[in-house]
Amino acid sequence: MAATATAAKLSANLDVKVHTGTADISTATDILFSDETSGSTIWLDMRDYEYIMFLVLLSDRTDNIEEVVILSNNTNAGGGTDTTVVSQTGLTTEANAAGDYIVAEATAEQMGGLRYCTVKVKTGNASDRVVVVAIRGQARFPASGLTATYTS
Repeated sequence: MAATATAAKLSANLDVKVHTGTADISTATDILFSDETSGSTIWLDMRDYEYIMFLVLLSDRTDNIEEVVILSNNTNAGGGTDTTVVSQTGLTTEANAAGDYIVAEATAEQMGGLRYCTVKVKTGNASDRVVVVAIRGQARFPASGLTATYTS
């Protein structure tokens, strides 16, 4: 018999964010995990999470996804001298068709005590667009609504 209540186990233990990547002004082919409206880089706070996974989907392409790099920093604004490469894909096969994706992940331990992280995607062409899904896992304080059930 099916339960009448819905299970929210995953949405209470995972924080999932989805954004469309926009080109970084400094280098035309580097796309940072950023807010579509403001263009500001999103630095995710890892204080209450043990794991981060980024799924990067090539949505509109002229070229390929060549590299995915997870960066960490001690401030939520990024910058400074403490930005560290946590994980870097050594792609042997590039994502080269719309719908292809690459997954990169890291642990809080790999971040070496730095609290915030983001992802940088290198594409072969400045007009390439990506969709980035960020999933923070093993929440220290699981709670209903960590993952929104809709956006508008």
